Amino acid sequence: MVANSSVGAVPPAAAVASYVDYLDSNGNLLTSSTGAYYTRQWSISTDSTATLKTITVVVNSLQAAGVKGLAPSAVLVSIKSSGL
Repeated sequence: MVANSSVGAVPPAAAVASYVDYLDSNGNLLTSSTGAYYTRQWSISTDSTATLKTITVVVNSLQAAGVKGLAPSAVLVSIKSSGL
């Protein structure tokens, strides 16, 4: 990846093809969003030197059965350095 670039998207942005997975209630990968219980979206961005990548993954439950309020979600952010 070149410096100062990004690919993919994480919520609340719309899902970007090849940077989203749809999963059923058992965690099995689906071929489309039909029947999905979870979504997994991710993005990758680089800093101005292209030596530091930030990878963000967000998993959201689409169906919070019996739960009041917002559906559960999890966010993971990792940083990978190269060439330092």
